Amino acid sequence: MTLHHPKKEKGFALIISLILVGVFLLLATGISNVAFRSVIFASQANASVEAFYTADLLLECMLYYDTLVNRFATTSLGASVNVTCGTQTYRLTDADRNINPLTKAGTTTYNYNFSETNSNNDTCGFAKIGKAYNGERLNTTIEVRGYNTCNPNNPGRVERGIRAFIQ
Repeated sequence: MTLHHPKKEKGFALIISLILVGVFLLLATGISNVAFRSVIFASQANASVEAFYTADLLLECMLYYDTLVNRFATTSLGASVNVTCGTQTYRLTDADRNINPLTKAGTTTYNYNFSETNSNNDTCGFAKIGKAYNGERLNTTIEVRGYNTCNPNNPGRVERGIRAFIQ
């Protein structure tokens, strides 16, 4: 009489299929992680563009009013002046200026908020205009900062800045 031993290979297909399912699950998790990080990166890139465009628009407005209209003079205004950027008009007074009468150097701090121009976006910006004489030459520095949101507590808030020197 011959005894047959049972084959020990009966669970081999099950083990191979479990290993393959584990490998595919690991690959799917890695791919979804990369896709999720790409979405976050793309949204941050969009926020960065919004902040930069806000700063750029504010810089262009300040350059226009400084070079063509001379709204940021180094002496006292004596009266208020209007500055219109986008759809908003701001009234600047001597309270907005810090002028040193000995050096005729002045700094104007100017806040600009875009929240009324686009209801879907509450981008805002901040500008600082500084003027100082170097001998007889007047040097102007314009620093602007743009933000993708006006809420300083927003964890997704992005700031972009531009500085322009004019001699």
